[in-house]
Amino acid sequence: VPNPTVGVGYSREQSGVENLMSVTVSIPLASRQVRIASGMAMAEAQKANFETGRVENRLRQETQYWFTQMESATVRSE
Repeated sequence: VPNPTVGVGYSREQSGVENLMSVTVSIPLASRQVRIASGMAMAEAQKANFETGRVENRLRQETQYWFTQMESATVRSE
C-alpha cells in the first residue's frame, strides 16, 4: 500500500524580492524486486521461528532426560 506524502513550502529569495511557494506530493511505489525481497525476508523469519521452536523442544526433552537420569542415580546411591 503506497504511503503518500504531501508537503508545502515557502521561501524568499533575492533580499525578499521574490516570494516562492511550493507544493509537493510524493507517492512511493514498491517495485517488483522490493516485493520479492520482502516476501523472502518474511519466509526467512518464519523459518527462523520454526527452528527456534524446534531447538527449544529439543532442549526441554534433553533437560527432562538428564533430570530423570540424575534422580535415578540419586535414588540408587541412597
